[in-house]
Amino acid sequence: RAGGGAQAQPLSAGNHAAWRMLASGTSDVTWCEETYTHSDTIAEWYNTWSNMAFLMCAWWMSVHFRNTPPLFGPVAVGAMVVQGLTSAWFHASKSLAGQMADELCIVFITGLSLGLFVGKVARGALASAAYTAALLIWPRWNHMILALTVPPLVVCTDLAVGWTGSHHAWKVWRRSTGWVAFSFLVWSLDIFLCRPWNTQMHFHAMWHVST
Repeated sequence: RAGGGAQAQPLSAGNHAAWRMLASGTSDVTWCEETYTHSDTIAEWYNTWSNMAFLMCAWWMSVHFRNTPPLFGPVAVGAMVVQGLTSAWFHASKSLAGQMADELCIVFITGLSLGLFVGKVARGALASAAYTAALLIWPRWNHMILALTVPPLVVCTDLAVGWTGSHHAWKVWRRSTGWVAFSFLVWSLDIFLCRPWNTQMHFHAMWHVST
């Protein structure tokens, strides 16, 4: 999965753990895109720049989210910006700190979405913030807890949409569920069907854009 180019330098045992987390190449999460093929400083070129989609989405949200609860708009737009930046940091550096920041943003945004649909935006944001802080304390379990927690949160959000009884909410839910299903498909292809013939398909970059 790794191409030529710049490689992360080994760190001495005397370095502080926090600095080790910031170093390039300290994350053990890999994607199908070959590394350092387009740049000596950006590990995964397409997986990094595809995060511009999050920034574009944040701009769209800032323009169109006029009739949402007062707290939701600024927090959601800010979270989307941070999500794009942290994901780009992770894929550019392949650092453990970047991976943690990327995954924690996913958890925070999912919890915020749930809070929006149940009408408890402030509680959703606070719960997500507390959960994010907990994962910072136990970073070893971050990746696994993310996989175990986000799907139930998505299911709860779907159920909350059903409780609203709104036709428009169901229409948005069907559309978004279709995109989520497509996104999960391309994300899975990148993980489970990474072969020499499809390293140029950039499925994970497509995941960024479609989500």
